[in-house]
Parts: sequence; structure tokens; C-alpha cells
Amino acid sequence: MLPQVLSNLWHIHDFVTNVLRQRGGTGEFMGPWFTKMNCMVTSDSMNVHHIMSKSFDNYVKGGP
Repeated sequence: MLPQVLSNLWHIHDFVTNVLRQRGGTGEFMGPWFTKMNCMVTSDSMNVHHIMSKSFDNYVKGGP
């Protein structure tokens, strides 16, 4: 996935918006295996509400 992100860096917000639209508002970013940089990205308002309000304690920030 990293090559696609880098090749669309000049319009990254549009690129991410299109990817999220194609995947129903939530998508996973898998970074290179050696970085352990895997992220879940969502624009679904119900998911954001769940994470930020209903179950905040279940979603801890990762370490340094």
C-alpha cells in the first residue's frame, strides 16, 4: 500500500477519501512489515462515536 500512498502524496486527502468511499468508510493501512505501522482509518460517524465516546477506554494509544 505504501507505493500507492507515495505516488498520490501530492493529493493525499483526495486519495484517502476515495479509498474510504470504496471501502464503506473504514479502511486499513498496512505499512511495510519492518515498520509495524498498521493503522485503521475511519470516516464513519458511528465508528468515530463508538471510539471517542462509548468505548474510549478500550482504545489505548500505542507506545513510543
